[in-house]
Amino acid sequence: MLSKSYEELEIVAEVMPGGQYGHERPFTGLVVNINAYTLGHRDSKDFILCILIPIGDFVGGEICLYEPGLVFPVTNGDFFAFNSPRATHFNLPYTGQRASLVLESDIEGLKWLKDWNGWEGNAYAPT
Repeated sequence: MLSKSYEELEIVAEVMPGGQYGHERPFTGLVVNINAYTLGHRDSKDFILCILIPIGDFVGGEICLYEPGLVFPVTNGDFFAFNSPRATHFNLPYTGQRASLVLESDIEGLKWLKDWNGWEGNAYAPT
């Protein structure tokens, strides 16, 4: 699953303006959460999946996926990949200091594949 998702994400990253992305590639977005506690939600604007990397000196903060009823313990520097638009997810309370990096791609990036986000045929659009 991850190799196919990687390929799909990479296709979108390839057509984005500028053609260059940093260390988050093939993802096109990086979110930094600081001491965040989330309620159950789905990221309906994400494309395919995201990767969560918790950082800090904390205890608790497990990642929960509601539909399959799974709870994943996470520690500083772990990588956790999941289908963020389709899986209801949240984190449990924690103590200490906790941040997280979230690598994601916005589903609107698919418009760049279709017609360069409405700019197809423009002198500056790629050929």
